[in-house]
Amino acid sequence: YQRRVHGISCLGSASRFPSNRTAIVHFEGISIILSCMRHYNQNEIIQQWGLFLIMNLCEGGDNQATLLSLGTLQAIENAMKQFPDNPKLQGWSIKLISLLSTNTLDSEDWILKTGLLLLLNAVNKFPSSMDVMENSFFALHVFTKQSTPITRKLMDFDLISILFGGLMVFELEERIVEDGLGCIYNVVLHDRSYIDAFMDPNFHFPTLISAIARRFPLSVNVITFSVNCLVCLGLEPTEYLDRTELLSDILQNVKNCTNVA
Repeated sequence: YQRRVHGISCLGSASRFPSNRTAIVHFEGISIILSCMRHYNQNEIIQQWGLFLIMNLCEGGDNQATLLSLGTLQAIENAMKQFPDNPKLQGWSIKLISLLSTNTLDSEDWILKTGLLLLLNAVNKFPSSMDVMENSFFALHVFTKQSTPITRKLMDFDLISILFGGLMVFELEERIVEDGLGCIYNVVLHDRSYIDAFMDPNFHFPTLISAIARRFPLSVNVITFSVNCLVCLGLEPTEYLDRTELLSDILQNVKNCTNVA
């Protein structure tokens, strides 16, 4: 038993490196890891490091089909329900769900019925945890880009409050900010009737977006997402963002893309 715990944790550390990931997959490591997680489904260390290991094996879209076919989503569900008080396990699970999300009906159905509730439970339990919120915002960005039904379900679950709260708490974390802004943009692209929700004076996202852009004046991604969000909301970006050279270049690119379309 102790050897299995030690082995899983060692493999988890080794899986950080691409060459080791290839070897793990070659020696049928995926099925062995999942089998171990199922057999020791109440062991927190095995569940945590097993999820970390599988998450690394899934980076870049590698092994996605194999992982789905071997029941990885069910393993994630078990781990998140068994250990709701472990923010690292919750965060890695959420990242893994987003890496495994595809445009297949089975995957979308599982996310709609199970995955979103697991994610939202973690967000509500750990609203100040970097491990949970960084991975959750990444997942929300992915989900809202891929699926209109998932986007609508998230809006029913008060996605507005989650985005606003997360962007306020993690206003200095560039990756969270990028994913949050990308999520806003995706939601409005799916359904323009949501514009009013983002313009609600209780939140007033344009003011928040303006404040975020001022904190990252040299970030092309943040400024680009900010411009895109404001344009989607039917607003003039120059009224909310400083007239910097960077902003001018981005606006010109947006204009050129619009003319081509």
